[in-house]
Amino acid sequence: MSAFSTRPLGGVLLSLELMLPQIYTFQVYWGCFVAAFCGAVSTYLLKTWASGAGYAQLLDSDVSPNEGMVRNYPLGCAVFCLVIGAVFGLLGGAFNLMHDRLARLSSKFCSGRGPARGFRWRDLTMVMAVAALNSGLTWPLALLHGQQQPALLNALFSKGFHGSSSWVSEPLGPFLTLFAATLIKLLLTLLALSCPTPTGVIAPTMVLGALMARALVYLLPNVWLATVLAAPGEDPNAVPPEAIGALAARLAIVGSAAFACGVSRAFGVAITTFEVLSLDSMVLPLSLSSLAAIFTANLIALPFFDLGLVRKGWGCISELTCTSKAEEPAFELMEAYIEFPSLEERISCRGASEALASKPQQFSFPVVRRDAHLQKLHPHHGILLGAVTREALEEVRRQLEEKQIDEEVDLMQMRWPGENHLLADPVPLSVDPLATAQELYVMLKVMKKDCAYVTGHGVLLGRISLQELLGKGLPITKGLGAVHDRTILLSLEEAETPREDGFLSPDESWMAS
Repeated sequence: MSAFSTRPLGGVLLSLELMLPQIYTFQVYWGCFVAAFCGAVSTYLLKTWASGAGYAQLLDSDVSPNEGMVRNYPLGCAVFCLVIGAVFGLLGGAFNLMHDRLARLSSKFCSGRGPARGFRWRDLTMVMAVAALNSGLTWPLALLHGQQQPALLNALFSKGFHGSSSWVSEPLGPFLTLFAATLIKLLLTLLALSCPTPTGVIAPTMVLGALMARALVYLLPNVWLATVLAAPGEDPNAVPPEAIGALAARLAIVGSAAFACGVSRAFGVAITTFEVLSLDSMVLPLSLSSLAAIFTANLIALPFFDLGLVRKGWGCISELTCTSKAEEPAFELMEAYIEFPSLEERISCRGASEALASKPQQFSFPVVRRDAHLQKLHPHHGILLGAVTREALEEVRRQLEEKQIDEEVDLMQMRWPGENHLLADPVPLSVDPLATAQELYVMLKVMKKDCAYVTGHGVLLGRISLQELLGKGLPITKGLGAVHDRTILLSLEEAETPREDGFLSPDESWMAS
């Protein structure tokens, strides 16, 4: 971002804002600043070496600081910027929902088995189809045909765009041309972001926001625009067209930043826009519209990058450091050892049946050893030896019933029929009582475990499952609307775990198990 905008501060803020909720270390801070500085300086050197030939900056505008400034009704203009931000935020949330649907369909299509092993023909077919569709849809419109994103964005930010007719399609007119360009750009952006290729989201959404803002400006009469620009006592008809075009360009800048903030929920986009364009009077409009867009977009859907994490089974990872709940220790979140049944090292058929019947919803049982010295101090405590799933415990009961064995057997030595695998897990995930909710979540997901056991010096103190962690430790539904709870739960049910052959199967997800 710093290299594109040639401004170190914008890239630093954007990367820190999007990345640090998941990773916050000194190296990350230092790396962000160094990378941003090197990116901006190297771009400046290349620009100087080439004398500016062929250089297209991502953000640029020919509006001077004093052009297009509002002179009348400042409060009304501030409210108008708030309305633009709120509406574009809702559109940004809807954009994220549409992209999430398309990305899921794209993932299902590309993960299917192909006739030729080792050749990702589905990926190639999808990319070629989107490229062909892009050429076919943008060819009739001069506004989109052959326009790269920096050039298109700079044209939309230009003060001469409002009065120009070179981009207008004669059968449609200015408004319908912009409306058609917005729909085409929206469709192509959604498809491009759903393709299995690395694609940025900031620049395309800024272009979309600028197109929508330009279409909105064409719905406003020029008399209204001239009225807010006229000096006290000046006739609105005397306002030059260049000033009206500059005001329209400012509104396009506001809409562009607001929509991009609504999609990404990164206020750094607005800061980068102001830093690059250096329009002093744009601080308040950009701030109002961007903050309003972030607020309203949170009511519709998760941020763009968070939805990507949810699709990969890493739901609500961005919530892990948003509140103090993420720093709560495991001993405050766990279910105490006296609240769930545990199995001893030696078990009988009757004991297995009683354990299964006592907690029908429990999917994992700890295996403990009662130490004589420990029982003198804490009669109910035991040393954690392993864990057994509900399915494995049912298999133990079945084997004992078939063999009609009434005496106790060593649970840790029981094996699956016809296999050498043990029924019990001899190395269950155990954590320190001071482990935080954030650390618990990452360990459970990385190790593909359903629950973790809280131990102190090997003594079982309690347990906490991933479902309980999401319910107790992470504020999924607080402050972001109930729609997030449904989104997270649906994503967890559809979380896909890769098999050994590399393909994905919803039936093998950790939620189904």
